[in-house]
This record gives sequence, C-alpha cells and structure tokens, in this order.
Amino acid sequence: MVALERCPSFDTLIDVTGGRRANEETLKQAASDLGPVPELRVLKAHDPILVGRISAPFGLYFGDVVLLGRREPEFYPSHEDPPQSLRPLGLSSVSRAQVEIRWAYGCFHLEPIKTAKLPMRVAPANADSWVSLRSKIVLEPGARLALGSSIEVLLCYRDTSVETSSTLSAEHHLARISSTRAARRVGGILGVQPAAIVRLLGEERCRAWASETSLLTSEAQRLVVDGFAQEYLSERLTEAAFDIRLAAESTQTPRTTFVRLMDRLGIPRAANLEESAIRGAMKHANNNIRLAAEQLGVSANALKRRINQMA
Repeated sequence: MVALERCPSFDTLIDVTGGRRANEETLKQAASDLGPVPELRVLKAHDPILVGRISAPFGLYFGDVVLLGRREPEFYPSHEDPPQSLRPLGLSSVSRAQVEIRWAYGCFHLEPIKTAKLPMRVAPANADSWVSLRSKIVLEPGARLALGSSIEVLLCYRDTSVETSSTLSAEHHLARISSTRAARRVGGILGVQPAAIVRLLGEERCRAWASETSLLTSEAQRLVVDGFAQEYLSERLTEAAFDIRLAAESTQTPRTTFVRLMDRLGIPRAANLEESAIRGAMKHANNNIRLAAEQLGVSANALKRRINQMA
C-alpha cells in the first residue's frame, strides 16, 4: 500500500484550533503544526510593492482551487500583516482568470484558462529553461510561473528562502507523448501491463496523466499518478455502489487486477478492514449494514459477509 501525501482536511485543522471561529493567528499556528503549507509568492511584478508578497495559503492548504488572475488571489506583504494590506496583481493586461491552481499529493496542479489574455510559462524546480503552459501540468514546490513578461510567481512552501527571480534560457514546448510511451510510463508506475492500463483508463486519460506529470521527478510522478489512480478507481467504485466486480467490468479489467490495484493504493475493501473499524461503523449506523457500508466505502454485501465471518 502506498501512502499518498494529502493536505490535512479543514476538519483536522478545526480539531487543532478548537472551533471554526478560530482567529487568523491560531490558524497560522495550527497550519505550521500540521506540516508544510503551500503558497504563491510574487518574485517579479510590474509594481515593485508586489514583489515578495505571498498569497493567503489556506485555500491551497485545504485543497481548494485557487484562481490566479487580475483580481485574485490577494497577496500579503508578510505573514503578520492585517487584511487591509491585501493587494491583487491588478495589471490590466492580466485576465481576470489566467490559471487555476490546486494542491494535491505534494504538488501544484495548474490548469490554464482558455480565454486567458497573457501567454504563460512554467519552470520546474531547479530547471534551466521555461516551458510554455498550454495545458494541465503538475509541478513540485520550487517551480515558477510567469504571466507574460512582467509577472513571475514562485509556487512554494511557506518560508521558502527564495527572494528574487533568476534568468532562465529560452522557452520551449513540451514534446507530445505517444500513446505507447504513456501506457508504458503510467502502467509501470501502477504495476500494470501497458495493454491492460489502456483498457482500465482509456488511451486519452493515460496520455493525459503522463503529459501532466512529465515535468516531475520520478518519485513525485509516482505519488501523483497513484493519487490520480486512487481517485479514478474510487469514482468507478462509487458508480458501482462499491461492487468490485461491477466496477472492474466497467473498466474492462479483471477483478484480480482491480483488487490488486485497490490494495496497492489503499482503497478499502470489506475483506481487509480492521474489526474495530467495522464495529465502530456499525455502532454509529445503529447496526444498519447499508449505512455502515456507505460510511466505510465498501460493498454492503461484502460487509455483511465479513460481519458473519467475524461472528
């Protein structure tokens, strides 16, 4: 089973802060206690007052999609300054919606808006050149995002010690990844043969995952592809009411392969749940197996069989 790096949930943060009415300083302290906090930092701008400013990190931290554009997000000059000091990019040549950014599996996920005015480029962490941003891409902390020629934003963890932008070589485009190469790459990460992974995911999705993660290091790519696969299999299971056989059939995948992937990605099955988790769910559901199965994310029939085995 692979442990995927996820953002702490809002409820987790509430547990630390002691309630949803926690003030800003308490939230900051709680976030630092829970691990690295992702943020956006302005490295270069048309207005010098914007340089060094950071985004309010908690939207990304909670897994929300952050829209980067002319009016949002708003940037702080420092962590401690009051809300009155917030300021957006504000440049008229920047579209109201340039790119959507979210944080998942330890990386920044970027999706450019089709109607964006300014051309955009990205530079992976420690890269020596820019890559044009024309489709979805996933980047590790330390990467940079350029909007036109006047704005550059660092995608980083809070307190990363980078103060200014650096000169990179000319921009280039990402090479198109062939279907065969994508199947080998994604299948290799998930431990599934290329032909089988194409049946499971479909050729288009397989190529999209390979392309979106192409700028990542091998370890980061493995974590992100595992995360994508976990989301995909969980969606198929939900559609099939958590019936593994039906979910496997819907993806043209043998049940044994589907189960092996579930176990590898940490997706629960009634057969491998801890007895304490089952008893707790049954108690919470007043011994209603269907409700307990929904809470546990497993098949009601499989849960019933497991409970009979436990008896």
